[in-house]
Amino acid sequence: MPTRKPIAIALSALLVTQLTACGTVLYPERRGQTGGDLDVAVVLMNTIGLVLFVVPGLIAFIVDFSTGAIYLPSGTSVQLTEDELQQVVKGGQLDKAALHDVLMARGLVDEAQEVSAWEVRELDAGADVNAALAPYRSMNLVAGW
Repeated sequence: MPTRKPIAIALSALLVTQLTACGTVLYPERRGQTGGDLDVAVVLMNTIGLVLFVVPGLIAFIVDFSTGAIYLPSGTSVQLTEDELQQVVKGGQLDKAALHDVLMARGLVDEAQEVSAWEVRELDAGADVNAALAPYRSMNLVAGW
């Protein structure tokens, strides 16, 4: 009888972690994606839930696939060096053509890509970058520095 309580507590804790360990809860900014590469960590957590507790694991897979939270975010994040930053910022303003040249030198964009369609936003250091970029995940390139 005395061993039932620790086992019940351990199983309850494991169940609670599995119910909250799906990608929809962990990565709400990924909702709305329709495809892409699977996030191995989310798949692994859902699989553990499926193996240990069939129903919560199955629900986690269904929810994550239906919301798109199981997929890795699309787009690319680029970190500029100080030299590159000085090349693209002139007089306090971003020169999109210079940014295009820097990204082309890295092989991230090609010459035909239109820079006029790029939207540039300044983010505060404490801003949630993923939340700010969530509406733009369908773009081929998300550049941030």
